[in-house]
Amino acid sequence: MELAPSLSSIRRAAAAAGAAALLAQVVLLREILASSQGNELVLGFALCLWLCLTGVASVLGARFARSPATSVERLAFLLAISPLILLGSLAATALAATNGLGQEPGLAAVMLASSVALLPACVLAGVTFAWAAAAIGVEQRAVSVYVSETIGAAVAGVLFHFLLAEQLQAAWVLFLAGVPAAAAGAALGWPHWRAMALAAMSVLVAMLLSPFVQGSLTAARFPDQRVLALEPSRYGLLAVIERDQQRSFFHDGVLLFTNQDQELAEERTHLPMLLHPHPRRVLMVGGGLGGGLSQVLAHRPEEIDYAELDPAMLALARVYAGEDTMTALQDGRVHAASEDGRALLRAAVGRYDVILLNLPVAQNALVARFSTRECFTEARRALARGGILSLVTPGSDTYLDVAARLRHASLLATLKEVFPVVGVAPGAATVFWASERPVQAKPTVLAGRLGERGIHPRRVGLVWLFDRLLPFHVQDYLRSLARVPRFENRDLRPIVYLFGLIERLERISPALGGRMLSLVRRAWVGWLWGGAVLLVVVGALAFRRSRQAPAFAAGAAGGAGMALEIVLLLAYQSFAGHLYHALGGMLAGFMIGMAAGASMARKLAPERRALAWACAAGALISVLLMGALAVAARWPQASTSLMLLGVLLAGASTGAIYPLTVAAAARRHAAARMYAWDLAGAAGAALLVSLLAVPLLGLFSVAAMAGGLYAVAALANRGCAAAT
Repeated sequence: MELAPSLSSIRRAAAAAGAAALLAQVVLLREILASSQGNELVLGFALCLWLCLTGVASVLGARFARSPATSVERLAFLLAISPLILLGSLAATALAATNGLGQEPGLAAVMLASSVALLPACVLAGVTFAWAAAAIGVEQRAVSVYVSETIGAAVAGVLFHFLLAEQLQAAWVLFLAGVPAAAAGAALGWPHWRAMALAAMSVLVAMLLSPFVQGSLTAARFPDQRVLALEPSRYGLLAVIERDQQRSFFHDGVLLFTNQDQELAEERTHLPMLLHPHPRRVLMVGGGLGGGLSQVLAHRPEEIDYAELDPAMLALARVYAGEDTMTALQDGRVHAASEDGRALLRAAVGRYDVILLNLPVAQNALVARFSTRECFTEARRALARGGILSLVTPGSDTYLDVAARLRHASLLATLKEVFPVVGVAPGAATVFWASERPVQAKPTVLAGRLGERGIHPRRVGLVWLFDRLLPFHVQDYLRSLARVPRFENRDLRPIVYLFGLIERLERISPALGGRMLSLVRRAWVGWLWGGAVLLVVVGALAFRRSRQAPAFAAGAAGGAGMALEIVLLLAYQSFAGHLYHALGGMLAGFMIGMAAGASMARKLAPERRALAWACAAGALISVLLMGALAVAARWPQASTSLMLLGVLLAGASTGAIYPLTVAAAARRHAAARMYAWDLAGAAGAALLVSLLAVPLLGLFSVAAMAGGLYAVAALANRGCAAAT
């Protein structure tokens, strides 16, 4: 008996597949990030790889599609086993783990492991889209699969960020993602009992295997360690492990602190606290749970405001941190808030005597936003008369490589743009301080304040202070920074995190790190991007009036849409903080905009030049978004509304182009082919925009380039009409 499901059942299957794909993407990329010890470079490559593999799977799936009835049957059985496919992908992420804790994984090894891990889930996502489109039979009606998949992904994104992310571990999230997909496959396979039996069996087997898969991942990530806690939160995967009485706290594979970091905490806190003669009110952003709070309390301040974004991390610290930290968190003078540190700075005017920013090496825009000119301006406004801002960043007691010097020089230059007085104590934990007035930084004076306050640190004393503040040492450090260019770090151009990425890349792939460093240091980097734009324009002119013009438009829309999405998310993060509730809503808003744009554009498909006009509208929307960025930078309180409206418009501009390219393609399996081109463009943007374009050129320039790409696509498709 031939299968003849309704159009609505195919749409439901596409929505379930879209939801499963979104959850798989989020979970697998987070697991790969944790296995690579938080390497953001690996995350960028893995996201690019996900999009490329999904696009290739879509094209191959279309090649193997036969009649609509055959496509439905194959789709039913593929979805029926989706819980096992997703669980297999998750299990394969263990291949990216190293043999020893703290060992730096090689880039090639991680990318190979990522390819193996992502392949099953990407095949599931790409092939299901192609077979669902083929099951409908009519290419123009197949656009409804795109709309349904996008809506399913949007719903899954909201559920993950609001509910699943902080309630379930990875294996159970993917199990729940596979259950609706398997149910949709069983419904498609009805009345054949085989699809229903296969779906029920795969769900049962996946449920039994999930705890074992999760356990194997934990063992691979923390070899020979005792895992005290492993908890997902809305901000990442948190872990507490113990070995030889040392308890270490991890966030997405990155070591944050241990219960034996007292000497490091001394170096990060005592010098800035001693620079102020009477520190009464203190704000700490980071660095408090590894012993920093107890060290600051030794100076007998009246109040300490401590900002720790993730409430789950505070809860773990209260149970597993060192005795000093647990006692400090119970001290009445300490107000630990699960809040963005920038929000505390904006709310305070003349409140703090000392502000301590204890930051790791910035490898993403989240950390870089705490060392921008805008952040330092907010800090200056929050300081009381004679107050001191301290910025602590990793350095070296001996030699800074070029990427680290670029980072340090840019931090110093940005501080000097805001404060008239800036000083530095170079070392493994380099301490910058800034104030509106001259600061007494003589070692003898500071050592005297230690005695007056009755503090007897293990490491920080007169000898240590002389070593760090020795004029010859400081001058030698400043001379080394003078040999590299300095860049101002801004909210909308967070270039410091690019230097952090290069530092990490130089350790795992020196040759590639050197090439990126050469790109940054050369003055012709602007000409390089100009040449890239020129090549795109020339290519678009070559595509004009050719059969490949719609494909170029699909790729351009995917690339420009991804670029605008990244710009808006990073802008929101800079203005409002790293709030995943809002970011989850923004991601869903982008997908809803895509679905709405695609639905409206289907009505315009027969119109001549509809594709060119849609691309031109995308260029106009890019210009409007640049204006929204300017307004939000001036009035941050309006940023949430502006960025949410922006993602809706950006999503609509991307989604509207897809059905028009399908209508104009005039080729068999156009729905799957245009889908693949869209993903290919998005893959290129995902890799280049976040890793290079945003830190080098800034958010305004990237939005302008996205608008230019839309405009070139409009030019290439001028006169292109729908296929008849």
